Amino acid sequence: MKITKIKKCSTEVFITLNRFLKGKIETMRIIRTATTALALAMALTAALGSIASAKGNPCNPCNPCKMKGKKFVVSGPKNTASFTSEAPLEQIVGVSSELSGYIMFNPCNPKAGGSGKLSIPVSSLKTGIPMRDKHLISADWLDAGKHPNITFNIKKLKNMKEVSKKKGSMTFEATVVGDFSLHGKTKSMEVPARFTFLKESGMTKMQAPGGGNLLVGRVSFDVALKDFGVPSKKYSKVVGAKVGESVTIAVSFYGSDKAGGGGNPCNPCNPCNPCNPCGGHKAMNPCNPCNPCNPCGK
Repeated sequence: MKITKIKKCSTEVFITLNRFLKGKIETMRIIRTATTALALAMALTAALGSIASAKGNPCNPCNPCKMKGKKFVVSGPKNTASFTSEAPLEQIVGVSSELSGYIMFNPCNPKAGGSGKLSIPVSSLKTGIPMRDKHLISADWLDAGKHPNITFNIKKLKNMKEVSKKKGSMTFEATVVGDFSLHGKTKSMEVPARFTFLKESGMTKMQAPGGGNLLVGRVSFDVALKDFGVPSKKYSKVVGAKVGESVTIAVSFYGSDKAGGGGNPCNPCNPCNPCNPCGGHKAMNPCNPCNPCNPCGK
């Protein structure tokens, strides 16, 4: 009888112990699962925080708050600036095919506007009559010796309005705000303009053999000669009879972002991107400003 009771008691103890162990194992499993989930949540929160911090980092070249756009470089003989003078006795048209400069513009965010600079050498203006060209650049008129360039410093592009969008292109109307300099004098101006952004294609490569996306611009505005001290008193009576009191200036250009070192700086495989994981060691630099885990500060 005693042996039977002992066996029964042992069995009950074993069952109780087994249940206890199973419960403890299940509890530990639940705790381990919860701990893992908590760790993952904390890691995800930290990662999101780091990414947000990295994007807000003013030193981060991929910072979307800092990007002012791509640099579209204007160069080549197809870029022109011209002036037209209308007077009772004569019409004069002068053209320069040496327009150069750049435009900063972000096609992904056109409303952000842009900036830039365009200029021509005064000596490059041709009117079709060599003697008249000499007079035009002389000290009595534009004085290329003292003031060799005509420039337009573009401070900003405002009132950007999309007027056309097709596959591979977007056209905008805008107002160009800047300083126009001629004959040693500068005047602030706001003039209408039209811009078209064209993605690189076989057609764009015909215009710009070097490749790249293109920004095409057209600008036209009037300038009063007296505002810029043109001409000298010697020829003041000519104005109004043979030369218009104001002239219309028209600018036609295209700029390539490849010439401006274009390409998305945030492209992970861009060799110029310090975050580039495709280019080796830079991506592993712990002090890389693109590194969300950067221990060296923002």
